[in-house]
Amino acid sequence: MPRRVLLAGAWAACTLLVLRGAGGLAQGLIEGGEWSEQGSDALVIGFEALFLLGGILFGLAAREYSRSARIAGSP
Repeated sequence: MPRRVLLAGAWAACTLLVLRGAGGLAQGLIEGGEWSEQGSDALVIGFEALFLLGGILFGLAAREYSRSARIAGSP
């Protein structure tokens, strides 16, 4: 796969996961802490935080891949 396609996918995943995680956490805070009727608050907070963490990790991986590819002189 071309490097640009991999980077575009990684940055898209980063953006979507960060928006999903941050949006879920913000929605829970706006609604006054009423996260869900199905689960406990800690479970839902952890679930939303995992989306946010995943997005951050995808962003870090994309940044590192971009830097290593530039250093190696990859087209």
